[in-house]
Amino acid sequence: MLTKYYGDLDYFRKEFGEAIASRRKDLGLTQKELAERMGVSQSSVSQTERGESALSLYMIEAFFDALDMSWGIVATPKRANQKYKED
Repeated sequence: MLTKYYGDLDYFRKEFGEAIASRRKDLGLTQKELAERMGVSQSSVSQTERGESALSLYMIEAFFDALDMSWGIVATPKRANQKYKED
């Protein structure tokens, strides 16, 4: 399903990273504070926000839990909105 909307996983990682960074900043958290909430390194958070990290379902859930988010934040990507307008 993700590839239907995103086309490829690199695009998903980039968009997911942008959503994570935006939510973290909205909550006033640093990357280090988020990493501590999740029990991961600050480097892991940074790589994810830049779209450079391979994402497991475990890590996605950890981000969602730490930032009080759900799949809705990434369920309707920008590319999908454009695709529906074209169809």
